[in-house]
Amino acid sequence: MENGSKRVTATVVETIAKHAETFTNGAFRYQGTGGDIGHGARYINGIRQYVWVGRGASRKAAAYYTGALLGWARQTGAAIPDDVRKYCQPVQETYQYDRKAMEWQEQGENDATARAAARIMRNGGE
Repeated sequence: MENGSKRVTATVVETIAKHAETFTNGAFRYQGTGGDIGHGARYINGIRQYVWVGRGASRKAAAYYTGALLGWARQTGAAIPDDVRKYCQPVQETYQYDRKAMEWQEQGENDATARAAARIMRNGGE
């Protein structure tokens, strides 16, 4: 891999998703993976029921949860822990030129921004 990028596997997706779930206090949840005959692995989001299937599915799922981390941090002002940031950075470098993956990162950021804002409003603006 070039530039310190990292191969995006089911384990990598699960790790980033768990980091996102912890960092957002459960605002994001990962349902898991499964097989999809003829299309390889399937990655399932536990809240919005997004399903990523086929070529590039792992990059798209990883991008979504990376976006969740970024959007939540931006909206809440919380700092992404250094170990999480260091783990996600080479993954992000892997998909940064994949337009569809970047669209999923943006979707994750947007979902995180909306969920964080809703949580802030529920908690009285704190």
